[in-house]
Amino acid sequence: SKRTFSPSSFLEDDHTIGGDNHVKALSCVFRAGRQNAKTDHDSILFDVDINTGKIQKGTTNAHWYKLGLKNIFTTSWLSTHSIISHPDNGRLITGTSIPNFDSIIQLVVDAHYELLPNVPLVGWDVALTTKGVSLLEVNLSCNFFRGSFDYNCYYDLINDYFVDLDKNNNIVS
Repeated sequence: SKRTFSPSSFLEDDHTIGGDNHVKALSCVFRAGRQNAKTDHDSILFDVDINTGKIQKGTTNAHWYKLGLKNIFTTSWLSTHSIISHPDNGRLITGTSIPNFDSIIQLVVDAHYELLPNVPLVGWDVALTTKGVSLLEVNLSCNFFRGSFDYNCYYDLINDYFVDLDKNNNIVS
């Protein structure tokens, strides 16, 4: 049985997993932009409890975007979830809740179900603005951006797809 996931300043990757007429939100990360940043690659990634919308501790992933051989020995390749406040303004983020979180989850689940019913795993970027909530983009080559997720559900999805690939491969052989 195939499943599909949807989940994501904005929310990054409200990841959804879907299939068999079922879509489930798997993870969510609040990506807090940085002052004077040229892209969203320079941000703080706060894990969000997918069941409650409560923001957990944050981390960074700027080290993923370091290019060139010179960075092999000068870049810190590990980071921890230890950030609780925004570094640019000191505002406490950890422990706060995202308003109307259930409706945001429903938005990405519905979008996945309606727009991409045959895609097993997608990431949604969702903008939270003063005028409401908007889908920014869908990421079909997505990762969890340091957010927590249901490992067993994800592994079951991957297993199901590999089993299907094996079946199809044996039919062709």
